[in-house]
Amino acid sequence: MSLSARAQRSRTSVFISRPARCVAAYPSSVIVSDSEWLSSADIENVACQHPDVASAVCIAARHHERSLLLVVKKPGSALTADELLAFFDGQVTKWWKPDVVVFVESVPLGATGKVLKRQLQEQYGDY
Repeated sequence: MSLSARAQRSRTSVFISRPARCVAAYPSSVIVSDSEWLSSADIENVACQHPDVASAVCIAARHHERSLLLVVKKPGSALTADELLAFFDGQVTKWWKPDVVVFVESVPLGATGKVLKRQLQEQYGDY
């Protein structure tokens, strides 16, 4: 289902429904990769559907040209980046698959529970 079919557009933002076990992030985050517009929220939603993923955050890396997926694995999980990327097959188009998957221990959250994507982009932006 496309972003436009699941989103309600307003003049200021896009509201996207997200699974309860995904970390709340900015729903209007868009990554422009090879002149294609990617919804970071949709990429995160697919990643969070994997049984070994506790949470996932997709950010733009390399001057907003690459999608970088930061994943927190569930305890005891042996998930690899290749397994997670294979999970995306058939769920999103080829160009929506993340360019790079990085496993992290946790993601920084603000006081309201939102992911601090700016902090992540400062840390991983040149990845």
